[in-house]
Amino acid sequence: GGPGDLHAPRVNVAMALVAAHTRRILYVVLAAATVSTTAAVVRQRVPPGGRTVNARLATAAPSAKLAWAHGEPKLKLLRTPADSHASALGEDGEAHAARAFAVSLMGGVLLVMSTFYLVNWPDPDVRLSTWQVLSMTVSIFCSVLIYGTVKDFLVDELHIKTDKGKTLLHFSLFVVVYFALQLMLYAMMKGKAKKKMLRSVGTITAHVAGFAAMYSGAGLLIFPVVVEHWGWSLLLVFLMGVVLFALVSGGEKVREAAALADDGIVSISEREWMQEAEDVEDDVICLCLGFCFMQVVRRIITGNSNPFEAIDLPLPVTQAHANWLLLVTICMAVSTSAFASLRHHIKANTKHSGEQSRYIRLTGVARDTTSTSMAWCAIFWVEWQIYILEWDSLRISCLLTQALLSTVASFLLILVLDFIADRSGNNMGLRRVIFALGVMVGFSWERAFDVAFKGYIAHYAGDDSWLRHVAPLVLAAIVLPAWSMYVLPHTAPVPGMHAAMTSRSVEAGARATFTS
Repeated sequence: GGPGDLHAPRVNVAMALVAAHTRRILYVVLAAATVSTTAAVVRQRVPPGGRTVNARLATAAPSAKLAWAHGEPKLKLLRTPADSHASALGEDGEAHAARAFAVSLMGGVLLVMSTFYLVNWPDPDVRLSTWQVLSMTVSIFCSVLIYGTVKDFLVDELHIKTDKGKTLLHFSLFVVVYFALQLMLYAMMKGKAKKKMLRSVGTITAHVAGFAAMYSGAGLLIFPVVVEHWGWSLLLVFLMGVVLFALVSGGEKVREAAALADDGIVSISEREWMQEAEDVEDDVICLCLGFCFMQVVRRIITGNSNPFEAIDLPLPVTQAHANWLLLVTICMAVSTSAFASLRHHIKANTKHSGEQSRYIRLTGVARDTTSTSMAWCAIFWVEWQIYILEWDSLRISCLLTQALLSTVASFLLILVLDFIADRSGNNMGLRRVIFALGVMVGFSWERAFDVAFKGYIAHYAGDDSWLRHVAPLVLAAIVLPAWSMYVLPHTAPVPGMHAAMTSRSVEAGARATFTS
């Protein structure tokens, strides 16, 4: 060939590089557009001047819990106490709201299309992490719908008005759901249910039981005796852990006796049942202890018991408070990575005897507890930052903005952490931090869904309508099958995935060396 042919390989290589990185470039563009639209919403809803967040929230503190708790379910449900200012804007306020809805719609479209890119990403780890984030978000959403509907129905029927009464109700629901879950899994195993069905039912019911335990612990943390000093709060969280581990230990012995009762041999289906039951119990423990530890951390930072319901406005906070919470979030991320690496080391270098299995499970529970605590600390850190920036708009707008920012930041961090994990020795530790980001995204959207759905039902159905209790269950009945059939199956790692990726990386490096 002629001299021009010498440049052909270089052109082909350049074109191949452009094609290989097209998806990454498009995703970065989409992420930047999403961030910019979210920032536009923040700029529209944050006034250029006015009272500080401490002054504004201090005046709103007596009515921090929103209007439906005081018998005014309509319209005010989605609003903060600052809405009197927004309503006074008249047509200008309507124009701001219209622009905010338009920007939110465009941001939602960009977010959905970004998800399509991520679930089809060339890197299998990124695809797996994306499906796990989606699965976590949908499963949490459905579990909250189910648990919230049952809890609200019992609160209405039993006329429970006090915090102590609601805490007792949460605890009673935890006991009922927990033992019903164990019996349900056993019955499904005896009925030869498929592993996929065991996993679907176990995941949802474990979330429901975990929420019941979580709100029980949070209710105990606001008791007057416990509120007196943060040391009592830490002691209470420790005692809750002891009780939960005792419950789990008893469950292990009962399952082992039941599996050996028939023929003295643990069959494959019985082993799958025992493993699913352990996963369910670990899920309950990490949801409860991770959330309660986060509440204690915020209690220590602010010096007061902090509200935790999605409808509650935050207490007056400063930038120093937010910085301390961010520091704790980072510490929880480091702890998650350390426990994940330790668990992987124990599994890889020891025989799976009874004693070693306990160590593996204990480190797994510690890993999941710190990851859950990290997720919750990150959620409330973002919320604190938003209100420190003088947010003065609808409560639902704050939660949606928070969820959108958390989702975009999490997906970008997933790409960064995956890149680091593929090239470092702490692969399992960073993978677990990625999973914790999925937990954060799931709970961020759950809080927005919770306020939005309750506001919709309260506005159109009212307190006394049967639709208020039936509509959430209908929505869950539509979403759950789709999640079980089309999302959950994608969350299981492919066997040998990391080995295959390592092999491909080595081959690519060898080809590059040979070419050069």
